[in-house]
Amino acid sequence: MLTLCGWWLALLLSPVVKARDQIAFKAPHRPNVQTFSLSHGIHLGGHAYPGLHLERQFSGKDRIDVRSSDEAPYDVSNLVLRSTPQLVYKPLIKGGTPAYDRARRALAQARRQGKEHEIEVMGWDIVTVQGPDTSDWETLNSLGKMSSNAYTQPKDTSGWIDPGMHWNLSNSFGWEQDGLRGHVFATPDNATVVVALKGTSAGLVGGGGNTGRNDKLNDNLLFSCCCARVDWSWATVCDCFAGAYKCNQDCVEQALTDKSVYFPLATDLYNNVTKIYPNSQIWLTGHSLGGSLASLLSITFGTPCVTFEAPGDLMAAKRLHLPLPPALPSSPDPSNPSGVATTHVFHTADPIPEGVCTGSLASCALAGFALESKCHTGQQVVYDTVGELGWSVDIRTHSIGQVIDKLLRPDWDIQTEEVHLDSERSFWRSFWPGWGRRGNGSEGDHKQSQGVPKPVTEHDCVDCFKWSFGNGPDFTPKRKPTPAA
Repeated sequence: MLTLCGWWLALLLSPVVKARDQIAFKAPHRPNVQTFSLSHGIHLGGHAYPGLHLERQFSGKDRIDVRSSDEAPYDVSNLVLRSTPQLVYKPLIKGGTPAYDRARRALAQARRQGKEHEIEVMGWDIVTVQGPDTSDWETLNSLGKMSSNAYTQPKDTSGWIDPGMHWNLSNSFGWEQDGLRGHVFATPDNATVVVALKGTSAGLVGGGGNTGRNDKLNDNLLFSCCCARVDWSWATVCDCFAGAYKCNQDCVEQALTDKSVYFPLATDLYNNVTKIYPNSQIWLTGHSLGGSLASLLSITFGTPCVTFEAPGDLMAAKRLHLPLPPALPSSPDPSNPSGVATTHVFHTADPIPEGVCTGSLASCALAGFALESKCHTGQQVVYDTVGELGWSVDIRTHSIGQVIDKLLRPDWDIQTEEVHLDSERSFWRSFWPGWGRRGNGSEGDHKQSQGVPKPVTEHDCVDCFKWSFGNGPDFTPKRKPTPAA
């Protein structure tokens, strides 16, 4: 059983694209300060276009075209990031590479036999790599702009190509609304590349874009306690509810594996990047859903990652049976996988990463989202916008633009202006109990900025504390689970 998880991971680690021209690695030198620009785009089809794989190289004109989008007004042609040594745990891969479905069935059988511990015990290669310096505000600002840029694409779609020549894009309509997209930023010598994954494209919850329907399905599969069962009136995304805050554990794990295409797509996208940039150091970033997917990739591949306003990823990682490394020696909670090479950046006025956008009358629920997870892997950089700036808890502060403009700056905690929110305030305030409530902070009281908050690790965090999960007779789903399409 020990080799089974290794088989599965080895398959994820193997590139899925055909051999083609690779981007040259021009120099081995890795300076502490590096400059990045938008280099590549990768789009993988999802539910409607399975198997679709498109790539695009960005020229100077394309970068201007992307920057002119309403959703991404930031210049991404010359972004500065600083690096620092970072300790990462990389899972040791053993065994062969059987088909994914075969490995998945064996994992499910082992779970039913109570042998999870035999699968999850693995060896680790502990290495020191260069990672983004999360104590530097300019580095976080640049990564935030990359995450914002992933929501957009040039208005001219003719630049997308299919390396495998399997699709005729001139006769294909709607592929832009389906699947997962990532933007790749590279240094001039291609020594380091940053992959920014697109987050949720949906109104108040997301950052804009055209894949909102599929994003919502995957959000609800990844981050809800039990198939987005908020109350009796909800149409759930899977049939694992066993009544009265009870959920069938095997069922909800199987549903996540079968119905959520985004994590397999994310692993394919990562493998494509490693094929294009075979000698480059890779970092990951993303906002919201894109951040959580980036973190799951960080767990799988041992890659440095920085997320922004991402929902808790620990529950999804456990349900996917990803290899969670041990806690850091400095962690106050030995059970928390703080050894994951991810830093989650978020603020206290955003209810989504805080895990409080829950309940049938919460603004997330009114938008059709069940974002109930709150526990994160790795470390967290938490901006106390409620205490320091007096912000109200408000879903509209989830926007990556608010984070970039108001927080990822050297003087974030000595601002005097009110945070700007749109004109929908009067309508949504009646549904979100936190709106209109201000924290105890006093804006402008600080004479000197405290800079980027120090990273912390979560301890004693529990997801879905009201729920019970199991597989016995008491956890029989009320409805027979629907087979995956």
